[in-house]
Amino acid sequence: MRTFGKTAGRLRRHRAGAPVALYAVALCATIGLPPSAAAFTGDYKTGTPDKAPWYVSILITRPSQPKAICSGVLTTSRTVATAAHCLSHGTKATYTVYRDIPGKGVNQVATDPTIVSLPQASDLGRLYLPKAFDGSSPVPAIRSNSKKDVIGKSGYMYGTGQVPGGYAKKILRVAVTTYEWNPVNVHTFAAVHKGDPNNAHACAGDSGGPLMVRRIKPGTQQEELALAGLLLSGPADPDGKSTCPKNPTDYRTNIGWTANKDGLFAAPPR
Repeated sequence: MRTFGKTAGRLRRHRAGAPVALYAVALCATIGLPPSAAAFTGDYKTGTPDKAPWYVSILITRPSQPKAICSGVLTTSRTVATAAHCLSHGTKATYTVYRDIPGKGVNQVATDPTIVSLPQASDLGRLYLPKAFDGSSPVPAIRSNSKKDVIGKSGYMYGTGQVPGGYAKKILRVAVTTYEWNPVNVHTFAAVHKGDPNNAHACAGDSGGPLMVRRIKPGTQQEELALAGLLLSGPADPDGKSTCPKNPTDYRTNIGWTANKDGLFAAPPR
């Protein structure tokens, strides 16, 4: 299994660029927010694109609004899966996709912003790239229709949102376990930091980032990380108003279940 280098830190969550009725606050970052208001807040590790060849970040240029940041994952060589609320401006916005943190390294302008699942459901969306990134590869993914295959698992959340003191300088990941927090909503589940949940959760700019869980690679006896869902939202302050709170009512990160959404895995037309 590929490993990331260790970095101490604290994880926090922040408000998304578009309003989403999801149970908590969404995680798309608006550039210019004060660093104290948002962060992947703790116990995160850092890595480089070669250690996560399926990871991408998205810089969103919106009409008459500040730029925003989201995270994403390559489900085919030219298909980017991300949170649907990151695509709320449709074709009126420009979506620049990077293989590293936003604004760093090779990039392409993506096309065809598509809502695969509405924000009120699992909040999943898709972009197409003009060509494949050199050195990238599609993410291994759990495509089983049984939710048991993604619940009670250990793995990592990935994102390139904000951290204490500014924006992420590298791709970040934090260790989590998954659980069923709202059985009524069959489209989502949740993840919480494996260590001290008070010390680490997702935040601004992490929307659309992949949740990867451990599994045995099909046809082998080797362990691998596979896509189970996408990061959607984090906790609100006790008053329900603030984002990336210092004292949230809970610390879960809501996850959109990706397995049965074929549109996320559709290759672009030739």
